[in-house]
Amino acid sequence: CACAASLAASAQVPLPGANKAAARAVASAAPLSVEDVRQALATARAQLEAVEAGGETPSDAPPGTPLAEILERLTLSRTLVSAYEKQLNALEKGEAARKRQAEAQRENEAWRGFEQSPPHSVLLVDQLRDELLAARNQLTSAQATVSLFQRLDADIGSRLKSAQAAARLAAEGADRARGTPAFPKREWENRTAALRAAVEGAVQGLLQVGVRGAQAEAGAAAALSELYERKLNALGNDVELSRADLDRVLAEIEARRRTAERDLERANRASAAASDLASKAQLRLAGTAGPAGDPDLQAQREREAATAREVAATASQRVFLLREYLLQLDSEKAAWEARAISVNLHDPVRARAAYDRLTHSLGGLKATKQYLEQQLIAIDGRLRDEEALLDRLLVQH
Repeated sequence: CACAASLAASAQVPLPGANKAAARAVASAAPLSVEDVRQALATARAQLEAVEAGGETPSDAPPGTPLAEILERLTLSRTLVSAYEKQLNALEKGEAARKRQAEAQRENEAWRGFEQSPPHSVLLVDQLRDELLAARNQLTSAQATVSLFQRLDADIGSRLKSAQAAARLAAEGADRARGTPAFPKREWENRTAALRAAVEGAVQGLLQVGVRGAQAEAGAAAALSELYERKLNALGNDVELSRADLDRVLAEIEARRRTAERDLERANRASAAASDLASKAQLRLAGTAGPAGDPDLQAQREREAATAREVAATASQRVFLLREYLLQLDSEKAAWEARAISVNLHDPVRARAAYDRLTHSLGGLKATKQYLEQQLIAIDGRLRDEEALLDRLLVQH
């Protein structure tokens, strides 16, 4: 196509890979296949290598070409390669999403009910609710992605048309100037304009591939949501929390409690050591104060003391979070025990109402526990960084 030919000319290298499939991928906003994009990517990479080899004084640039134009061509060439790389990645992800969609639809169509007779375990209800929530979140996210990409596609469509029109005008100008002294400049402009159009087309293609992939993700999530809803409806109110299931849940909570208690014991020791180190750093700083003190040494001591205080504060915060985490585990255990009582009430209406209330409370506890776990991970990372910084400061002195 015209774009591919212009790109090949701009690089001034032979391009044996610039076949019809690659040309279609360069010109089209939506390449036909992964193979098309791979071939277009190979062509674009070869062109980029040629442009990079020319540096700031490419042989095909007419005399007096501004450096800004030469650098623009380099940027455009790199952007084109990046766009095709992202297209290839998006195509592969889209194909995987379509496979998940087909699998989810088959699973939904094939499900005919539970093999086990009721009552069913509350743990199964919880699992299905979690899966339904995750599927709905995925559906919402995929739909938002589709909308975003479609808006961006509409925006870039006008840019692509303008770039293609400019490329046609530049090509006509180069044809008219052929055989005249103005030809090298017009041909340079022609190649740059064609490259701009190719980049816009590749970006639009990336968006359109992304739309199709996100639509497949939405389809898979919708099918799974429908399946989980069907399963939850099939469970009805005939559920139980057996002693064996409750013991399993409580054992898991107890295991987390033992781990947290060990972590708290270590955190208390680390916090005490950090506080002691901060006090010593403050005393060293006080020893360098005064008009006769060494300014450089005093500045070093100030950095040490400030970093030691940060380490101590972070270590103390970790102790606080672990204590809060242990309290959450106590509440979680109590909620599960109350839940077992409510589920096993003989009045189905009262049992269901109590079960729903406790399930909601347990969900809040779970969210708080997850938040604390995330905060502990963040605190651990910050504490390591601060301790490493303090060690470097102490070694320097």
